[in-house]
Amino acid sequence: MRENKTIYWLELLRETNYLNEEYFDSLNEDAIEIIKLTTAILRKAKSNINH
Repeated sequence: MRENKTIYWLELLRETNYLNEEYFDSLNEDAIEIIKLTTAILRKAKSNINH
């Protein structure tokens, strides 16, 4: 997966101990799922436009 700004900021918050590991893991999993869904929607929309 390409580097994502949201993931970057979550990792930064974890590294500075602003987020504990458990909370980071939960947010990170959610962020990854949202990124996957958004990517799939955009690919499908582009595919529909081109066909």
